[in-house]
Amino acid sequence: MNTPEMELTQMKKIILDKIKYHYMDQHISQPKIDEDKLALLIAIIDHSSLAKQKKIQYVIATMLVQIALDTHELVSDDSRQRESAEGKLTEQLNVLAGDYYSGLYYYLLANVEEIEFIRLLASAIREINENKMKLYYKEIQSFPDYVATIRHINGLLISQVASFFNNLQLEHLSDEWITLASLYREREKIVHKQSTMLSSITDQELDAWLQKKSQSVVRIIRELPSTYNKLKKYFLSDNNVIIKTSVSEEG
Repeated sequence: MNTPEMELTQMKKIILDKIKYHYMDQHISQPKIDEDKLALLIAIIDHSSLAKQKKIQYVIATMLVQIALDTHELVSDDSRQRESAEGKLTEQLNVLAGDYYSGLYYYLLANVEEIEFIRLLASAIREINENKMKLYYKEIQSFPDYVATIRHINGLLISQVASFFNNLQLEHLSDEWITLASLYREREKIVHKQSTMLSSITDQELDAWLQKKSQSVVRIIRELPSTYNKLKKYFLSDNNVIIKTSVSEEG
C-alpha cells in the first residue's frame, strides 16, 4: 500500500464489494466512504510492521466501523418522513445496515484473532456514541466544547488507530484534519441555511477559526517526512477545498 491515490480506489472497491447486499441496495443509497479518512488510514497502517494481508484486513475493518457509524447517522429525525411506508422502511434499513456493517468488522477481525484491535475499535465506538449523546441532548455550552465534541465524534476512530500503531505524526494530523473538515461542512450548512449546532458562534468567528486552523494543518502536512510524500500529495492537491482556501488566505 504505497500509493494512496491508486490504493484509495482499490480499497474503496474492496470495501464496497464487501458490504454489498442486494436487498438493501434496492432501498438505501450506497454508503459513502470518507476518502480523507481512508487515505489517512491506509498511510497509518501501511507504515506498520503488519503483513500485507493483515494491513488490508485492518483497513477494511476500521472503515466498516466508520461506515456503520455514518449509516446510523442517516436515521431520520423528520417525523413526516417516518410516517410514510417508504420512509419507515428506509429508516429501518439504515439501522439494520449499520448493524450489518458492524457485524462484518467483528467477523473479519475475530477470524484472524485480532482481539486487541477489536477492543480498540469497540472503545472508540463507545466514546464516539457518548459524544453523540452530548450533541443530541444539547449539552454543549460553548464553541470550544463543540469543537472538542466534533473532534471526538469524527476524528477519534482514525486517531485511535494511529495511536495503536504508535504513529504520533499521523495521529496528530488525523485529529486536526478531520476536525477541520468537519467544521468546514458545518460552515457549508450555515451558507445553505441548513440546520446546524453552531448557534453560539458568529459567521465571522467561525471563518477566523477556520482560516487559522487550516493554515496550521497545512503546515503540519508540509512538515511530514518524505516517507509520507504520497499522502502529502493527496492532501495538498489543488482540488482540495481546504487547501485552496488556506493558500488563498495566506497570500
